[in-house]
Amino acid sequence: MKKLLYITHRVDGIGGLQRVFSIKTNYLQEHYNYDVVIVTTNAKTPQPFFDFSKHKLLNEQLTGWGPFYLLNYIKTVKTTIKNEKPDVVIITDNGLKGFLLPFFLRKSDVKIVFEQHGFRFYEAIEKKLSFFEKLNVSVKNKIIDYTTSFVDEFVVLTQASKLEWQVKSCQVIPNPLWIENVPENSLKNKNVIFVGRQEFVKGIDLLLPIWEKVIQKHSDWKLHIYSDHNPDLKLNNLVQQLNLEQNVAFHGPTLSIEKAYSNASIYLMTSRHEGFGMVLIEAMACGLPCVAFDCPTGPAELISQGVNGYLIPPFDLDAYAKKINHLIEDDTLRQQLGNNAQKSIHKFQLSTIMEQWHQLFTSL
Repeated sequence: MKKLLYITHRVDGIGGLQRVFSIKTNYLQEHYNYDVVIVTTNAKTPQPFFDFSKHKLLNEQLTGWGPFYLLNYIKTVKTTIKNEKPDVVIITDNGLKGFLLPFFLRKSDVKIVFEQHGFRFYEAIEKKLSFFEKLNVSVKNKIIDYTTSFVDEFVVLTQASKLEWQVKSCQVIPNPLWIENVPENSLKNKNVIFVGRQEFVKGIDLLLPIWEKVIQKHSDWKLHIYSDHNPDLKLNNLVQQLNLEQNVAFHGPTLSIEKAYSNASIYLMTSRHEGFGMVLIEAMACGLPCVAFDCPTGPAELISQGVNGYLIPPFDLDAYAKKINHLIEDDTLRQQLGNNAQKSIHKFQLSTIMEQWHQLFTSL
């Protein structure tokens, strides 16, 4: 029985990353008999939202600032490795400290796998960089290229993401589809749905103006947003400014999100960048046609234009609204794209994806 040690930022969040992390590690333990230990370094609460009860979960709280913080991180990881004696260390911390970690573990006896979940060059999309900021990002990326050269296997979620990295061994293992029992959905409900964190990257500030354009023609439709609450984005203020109070509903996180998908007729994604877009295959599994910006790096590998949804040029709000209107006004098209969506995601079945992980671990 191999012992796996996962190093991650936190597992107590409510996002797709935490959900998939729970599903994957539980599957590895239940179906392949792996011994799984998870160490987190920045958990906000001791109780995870998703199920990690089958594993040994070590919530470490790092102290210090700058280089002292990094040293505490390295010390914590090395101590955990010494105590737990894993066969494989899997780094899923995509912060700078996580990228630096392989260098400091290069002399250890364990195999090192790095999981990359996001778009590498996100800084240039999220804001306009000054000359010095660009220089800083360039230097950081050169350092990361060097430190990640010490991993035994580098894993990304999409073929597009694979092109961003210069490592000796890199393979694509997508996120798995976890939804099994899909409720019936006729796609006749006048609801659209968005699922995601309330963060700038998810583009809810773009979604609401798009929706304002849609309800000018279809005022009987409603947008349902499932997310945590982030007061910094002031989304409630934006809803009021756009007079959307009757056409937008905010909902908190739920463990039964498939029920919410199955009460909607269209799925909307307005991310500025993505690592994969787990919500897209969740929505497709529930038979929803999807509309998303053609942002890096996930949607284009999941959505086939006009087949199971639509890709919109970033960040064309008018074009996005027109596609929503088109789907609202054509019941037959909506049903056709929804049926195609369900058929298009079979390759992401949980057993198929987890067999790829098992083969990776056994090959090390």
